[in-house]
Amino acid sequence: MTGSLQSPPIVLTQSRLMLGAIGLIGLPVLAFGFYMPQHHYMIDGLIPAEWVLIPGGALTILFGALGMIRPGRLTLSPAGIGYRLMLSERRLAWREVRGVGFWSHNGREMGVSLALASGRPLRLASGWGMDKHALARLVEEARVKWSAPAPSYGDAEMTNFRLGPLG
Repeated sequence: MTGSLQSPPIVLTQSRLMLGAIGLIGLPVLAFGFYMPQHHYMIDGLIPAEWVLIPGGALTILFGALGMIRPGRLTLSPAGIGYRLMLSERRLAWREVRGVGFWSHNGREMGVSLALASGRPLRLASGWGMDKHALARLVEEARVKWSAPAPSYGDAEMTNFRLGPLG
């Protein structure tokens, strides 16, 4: 991690070692895929196993290598958040981020999630070199420090606003 809340930007980079280890998982999968045709293994009796294992192992190795070459980067600055993973990049202004929390699976917290103004969450990947709770705390502190205060609406502007069912 470089930078801090006092001297922005804060830049977090995913671990190349972790991404390389993920790529290494593809080697035995690929080898097993080349081993399968000699023994005629089928998946559900329909698909030869090598049709799944060889492309799956090759893609795992490819994505592991891509991750080592261009690891993910999370940048927190007064202007907003920059989030890059392998081949995609996203930039958000702080006004687009409504909150920071966790996404879960089967009741278990899996990682940090940003609540966006669009209503869709942005799930952050793991591997930033810090615990998910520390990452969530850092992002929330940056959001609070650098986001503009929410606009206040007077009563005159809210005359057509009501809660409840439409109708």
